[in-house]
Amino acid sequence: MNTNETMKPIEKKESIGDEWQTPDWLYNALDSEFHFDIDVACNFKNSKAKFGLFGTGLIDEWNYDMKTNHGAKTVFCNPPYSNITPWVRKAVEQLDNGVTSVFLVPSSTDTAWFQFCIYNAREIRFITSDGKRSGRVHFINPNTKKTVTGNTSGSCIIVFKPRGFLTPNTPKISYVTINDLRSRND
Repeated sequence: MNTNETMKPIEKKESIGDEWQTPDWLYNALDSEFHFDIDVACNFKNSKAKFGLFGTGLIDEWNYDMKTNHGAKTVFCNPPYSNITPWVRKAVEQLDNGVTSVFLVPSSTDTAWFQFCIYNAREIRFITSDGKRSGRVHFINPNTKKTVTGNTSGSCIIVFKPRGFLTPNTPKISYVTINDLRSRND
């Protein structure tokens, strides 16, 4: 080894854990349809809605709107992927408060939490490829604000909505291409 060469430090891959941020184009596409009042699973680095329950989403009621001091009607939730179960259970609890919850989650159809969603959600939308590009969502690093590729699974949107008395318990299953969602921002 040449002693005149300077050794480059080894770069450690930054661990983001559960703090990945939803891309603006995806949040905006959903917000234009649902008109979110609150982001319930956010922190100060990854919040998307105008108002957030910064770290208290599993404790606080979701039907309280801090801006107007009245009940929130629709919430956005991109829960920590390491522990989705308590978030979907909370969404079902909040149905009694009249809250519609829209989740962005992995398409993990083989998990217990996903089976719970099948029996309690009104709608499940799988985000798919358009045949030209992957249907995988590229999330945002909350520290650098840069898009990061390498998401290892597909995503879906799950909608929990209060049911009428005669509403069936089977969710509507649909598919939306990633380009359909992107084009809603144009």
